[in-house]
Amino acid sequence: HADWNVKNLETLVVYRPKKISEKKIHSTIANLGHDQVLADGVNKIIAPQEIYNKLPACCKYRDPKIIKDHITNG
Repeated sequence: HADWNVKNLETLVVYRPKKISEKKIHSTIANLGHDQVLADGVNKIIAPQEIYNKLPACCKYRDPKIIKDHITNG
């Protein structure tokens, strides 16, 4: 189960650790183009640039303008 919060740009994922690790979830999402901040709040898994470039413009969260637009317009 996953919930995306547009206001704080975070996704809450409920998972079964016996079936998949947190790192595997983060790696999979990063390989779809979305940078990941790990649970410690410090370490990151950065999406490969060539995959990130293929995201629709509205999903390019490295762009401060996109982030501001999502926060402003929800």
